[in-house]
Amino acid sequence: NQARVDVSEAKMKGEIGSKLREGQTRQNAAKIDAETKVISLQRAGESDKEGIKVRTEVKVFENKREAEVAEANSELAKKKAAWTKAAQVAEVEAAKAVALREAELQGEVERMNALTTTEKLKAEFLSKASVQYETKVQEANWELYKKQKEAEAVLFEKKAEAEAQIALADATFYARKQTAEAELYAKKKEAEGIMTLGQAQGVYVNTLFNALGGNYYALRDYLMINGGMYQEIA
Repeated sequence: NQARVDVSEAKMKGEIGSKLREGQTRQNAAKIDAETKVISLQRAGESDKEGIKVRTEVKVFENKREAEVAEANSELAKKKAAWTKAAQVAEVEAAKAVALREAELQGEVERMNALTTTEKLKAEFLSKASVQYETKVQEANWELYKKQKEAEAVLFEKKAEAEAQIALADATFYARKQTAEAELYAKKKEAEGIMTLGQAQGVYVNTLFNALGGNYYALRDYLMINGGMYQEIA
């Protein structure tokens, strides 16, 4: 009986433990499901926020691009208007320039016609005067030519006289130079002879002085006797 009781208790405890574990498992599963739902809702909210943010940024970008396109179209319209105005101004200025050029050309034609008429009249009136002028010029040139030739002849004669005088002066100077050089050479040779004679006499006296044993008085007496000075004194 005790064994049955023990088995029954063990069985009851096992069932209770099983129930407890099952309840705990269900609680844990419910908790996990709840947390999962919360996380899912949070992520869904964040995803919605990101979607809203992206759509907002896209809309801002689209608005910005539309504004830039509108500004570019406005700038292009302004430039087209300026170009059109510039083209119109250029056409007006071109027309004015053409009209002005036509007036200038017409004035030039009229001026040329007037000049042509004036030149024609001038040629008619000045033809005779021109012939007379050319004749006078030829006569004046001939007179000038004759005077130039006469002056050249006189100049040539004066030049020849001057050259002759220069040649005469050169010849005189050369003769004087030759005479002076000859005199200088003679004086030079005379001086060289005197120097040679003096050197010879010095050698002679020195030889006598040495031969007389260096006796100055004996040398003096010898030179006086040899020179005949004693005979002149006597």
